[in-house]
Amino acid sequence: MSELRCSGLTKAYGSREVISNLDLTVPDGSIVAIVGPSGSGKTTLLRSILGLVAIDRGTIHLGDSELTHGRTRLVPPHRRAIGYVPQEGALFPHHTVLENVGFGLPRKERKDVTRIDHILSIVGLNANYRNRRPHELSGGEQRRVALARALAPSPSCVVLDEPFTGLDASLRQTTRTAVAAALRATHATAVFVTHDQQEAFSLGDYIGILRNGTISQFGQPEDVYREPADPETAQFLGETNILTGTITKNHANTALGKLPILGHLADGPAHILIRPEQLHLHGSARPDDAGMQVHGRILSITFFGAHSLISLAVNGIYPKQILAHHQGHVPWDAGEDVFISLTGRAACFPAPARTPADPEGAIGRTPQQGG
Repeated sequence: MSELRCSGLTKAYGSREVISNLDLTVPDGSIVAIVGPSGSGKTTLLRSILGLVAIDRGTIHLGDSELTHGRTRLVPPHRRAIGYVPQEGALFPHHTVLENVGFGLPRKERKDVTRIDHILSIVGLNANYRNRRPHELSGGEQRRVALARALAPSPSCVVLDEPFTGLDASLRQTTRTAVAAALRATHATAVFVTHDQQEAFSLGDYIGILRNGTISQFGQPEDVYREPADPETAQFLGETNILTGTITKNHANTALGKLPILGHLADGPAHILIRPEQLHLHGSARPDDAGMQVHGRILSITFFGAHSLISLAVNGIYPKQILAHHQGHVPWDAGEDVFISLTGRAACFPAPARTPADPEGAIGRTPQQGG
């Protein structure tokens, strides 16, 4: 068993608490993505797991072994059986791929060519790379070699610190696929941190949202995306429309009409979350059983290749616009009128009481912000 468990982790630098009573369980053999804004504690969490920093309170277990108890590091970093892939790989520039990958092995095994060739094959590289040096490799190949080095000692757990930083889009995708395949082939428990939400969604079996030094939500990527714990998490995970409305008998009454909602929420004022991909545009009105068929005017169209992001003005929505995704060619221009329909259900959160100085609520003023 190589389940990783962090319980009650707290770490402060001076008067600033970077990690605060953090709990995290990484199931045996799974890949967990940790995402959070800059300064949320991602790097401190990884360094704590690795044993490179002493925590103030809490415990860290890997399988049946307790690695850290409070300020006491019971197992030193080099004996924790945790592989580490730092940002940008950090390969030894004057050593060959063979020497880099073999670095973590016992001295007598470092030149075991057969073993190292096998490890290279796991990360999608063949024996022809064995004698190359880092400057002869592409960025993606360097990341794969860094992963091979981390996997060489057969660790129980692998920790990756933003492993795809600096790669262009296509190379990032192929490298991400190779890394995921390698981790699954070795059945290693893995934790990686990233600032890229799409990366976390595509690679992680589970995703943890790290905010203000603690895990604010943990679950499977689709569940966290579709049913965020709060509006701040929703906005961090991608473009979103957050509207003000009222809940009545498990439906949300909004400027977009009467919407079906996820779960149950007591009647009263609420913030209603609608993702841009849930909104579909039509040139004419269509029958709609959910009762949502409203009129909007296109303000702008931003082309992203496979889809376009369309900003729309809708009466009754402050500040008079929402965002919708449209797949493929957009048959309308800015200034044209369209009809809007909803797919799926909206997530809802209780709204704070409104005041005369803040009639829409703090979130209601910026419903379309993305993360």
